[in-house]
Order: sequence, then structure tokens, then C-alpha cells
Amino acid sequence: MKINQGNSQRGAFLILVAFLLPLIMAMLGFVIDFGNVYWHKSVLQNCADASALGGAKAGDVGKEFNKGKADGMADKLLAVNKRYDSKKKSYQYLGSKSDPKNTHYYVVTLTENVPMFFLKYFGYKEMEIEASCNVKIQKTGSGGFPLFDNLITFSKRLYVVNSDDKTFKGNIIHTEKNVVTDVAGYYEYYKDGNRAEMPRDKARLHTPDGSIWPNDPSYYKTEYAVALDAPQNEALREYIKGLRKDTPQTPMVNTQTVTADMLKQSVTYIYDNDPNKRRVSEINIDKDFDKDPNHTHVLIITDGAVNLKFNSDVTSKLFIINLSSEQFAISGGGRVHATIYAPNATSVVWNPSNLDFYGSIAAPNIEIQASTRSFTHESPNISGGAVSSNSSMSLADNEDIEW
Repeated sequence: MKINQGNSQRGAFLILVAFLLPLIMAMLGFVIDFGNVYWHKSVLQNCADASALGGAKAGDVGKEFNKGKADGMADKLLAVNKRYDSKKKSYQYLGSKSDPKNTHYYVVTLTENVPMFFLKYFGYKEMEIEASCNVKIQKTGSGGFPLFDNLITFSKRLYVVNSDDKTFKGNIIHTEKNVVTDVAGYYEYYKDGNRAEMPRDKARLHTPDGSIWPNDPSYYKTEYAVALDAPQNEALREYIKGLRKDTPQTPMVNTQTVTADMLKQSVTYIYDNDPNKRRVSEINIDKDFDKDPNHTHVLIITDGAVNLKFNSDVTSKLFIINLSSEQFAISGGGRVHATIYAPNATSVVWNPSNLDFYGSIAAPNIEIQASTRSFTHESPNISGGAVSSNSSMSLADNEDIEW
């Protein structure tokens, strides 16, 4: 009896195909289902990231984190960015294990039920997935800009006269090694009531810890920089760039004077393509235009030899960004809360009388004259108006979160 070997082989092959085909289809079904899950998970994670970052920024608008505003913004961003049936599982504002005073986390967790195409035939109609994003919110005290953590920051020269008339409460930092420090009017007092002015190479500034500056090498710090284009000031540069882009321009028509009334809005940007309109010669603050100490008002100037006159107290926080390359002269009196940033100025000439200053000054060359009574460091509260956050923010893992 003869057996047809070809027919036998074909029969075995058909049996093998019949056996493997369901396995191949099952594997293909698994690939399709889990590939779909992976795609939905990626989309859900992007939604969580956007909602967490936007929510954290919206909530960090004052001294205390506003979770209601944060959650509201997170909901809005979820509605805008979601592509499938993504839902909120939880929005949390949590503490830090390592730095509970200054660091918190805004955590967004989203969930979604992803439909199964193949596994539904085995009783699995859908698979629940989650995505979380942790945003680290770290208070910096300076609106996110370390440069203004100092009372005075200079890169070329600091000149102080009538040293005995002034007190300085805060760090005085120079950012380049070979700078000029010139302090005059410093006296030593004797038991018999007499006094003698010390030579400038032995002069000091009066600080809360005694008259110790400037002979301490710790006052030279390269982590700070005055120049706006320096790598250390990248965040500040982007912040100013954003303000200049988003703020309506205020032209100077028939005047070169900025008045107190012009500063009532959160941001005032003096610039116009016509060079005859954008030059500023004077800022005259003749009234306390906002008496809420939690508000911040930003003034940006791009051109002009500016004379700033404090003819009134300033209760709110004034942040003056003077990008002009000419001299910046300051005079007046009162009780003033302000941050002065003039990275391109030939010099900042400080000449008020009977003025108590609370804030920060940063410029290449600073000359402090006249009889200002006191200089006390105060960080700019950038979150005090509708301007920006008072914290640095970044994505983070779970390690430091106090659950």
C-alpha cells in the first residue's frame, strides 16, 4: 500500500496552521489592545502635566497658595486638552519632607477607562489607567529671581558717602572680582566724646552685625550677575521679554515724564517705535498711588537719562526695570518699597534725603549719596499683582512629597 507523502505533509501543515492561527490572532489582539492602552496613557499623562503646571501657577498668586484657583485652572486645562473620556481623580496640595516651610507640591491625578477590542471577548471590556503629575512649588522670596535676594548687587563700583548717616540691613554683593568699593564719612568714636573720620581704606558700612563691610571676601559671589544677558539671569530675562511682548505699549506723547497715575496698572511699558515718543527723562511719584502692600506694579523703560523723584511714600511694591544705557538718578524722600534694576545704566546715582528704603538695587555702578536714613532688604513680591508667580516651579518625583 502506497502513501502519498505530499498529501500527508500538506495535511500536517494545515493542522499546524489551524493550531497557530488562533495564537497569532490572540497575540495580535493583545498587541492592539495594549498598544491602544499605551497611547491613551501617553495622552492622559500630557493632560495631567498641563493641568498640574497650569493649576500650580494659577494657585501661587499671593502669600498663601489658593487651591480653589489652582483646581479651577486644572479643570479648565483638562477640558481643553483631553482627547478621550479623561476624568479627575484628585487634586492635592501637599507638603515637603525636606523643606516644609518653603516647598510644597501640587499633584494632579487623572483617570480614564480605555475600551478593549480583543480582551472584551474574554470578559475585559475596559482597562482603568491613571496618570499623575507632581509640580514642585518652591518659594524663593524674590519672585523666582535670586538676584533680588540681596539688598545691593553691583558688578563694577560701589561708592558711598556720609557712611555714618546710613544703615544697611541685607546682603551687599559684588559679582566680579576686581571691583571698586569707595566708602567715605565713616567715623570712629572715642570715650571722651570726640570722633575722627577714618581713611577710606578703613571705612565700613553700618550693618546689623556691626561695621564689617566691605573687607569680607564672602561678599564676592559669582552665582549672581547684574547683566541681563548673563546665564544666571535667564529666568529674569524671559520674564522681562514676556512682559514686553504681552503688555500694551504706553507712548510718551508731548511729555517725557512718567506720572504716578500711569503706574496704577500692574505693568507699564514705556516704548514706542517713534524715538521722539519713547524717551523718558523723569519719573515723578508725587502720591502714594496704591496703598495695598501686597500689590506689585512694574515699570519698564527702554531709553532715557531718567530722574526718579520720590515725592511721596510708596506702600505697594514698585519694580522698576530701566534698560536704558544712560545715567539713572534717584532723589526725594519718604518711605519707599521698590526694586531698582538697571543693568545697562552708566551709573545709578542715589541722592534722596530722609528716605527709608525697603527693597533691592542691582546695577553695575551704584553711587549712594546724601542722607538716606536706612536701606532694608525686601524681595519684590512679583505675585502681588497680576504679574507672575513668587515661586520657582518644576516637575518632581514622589520622593520628597509628604503624602
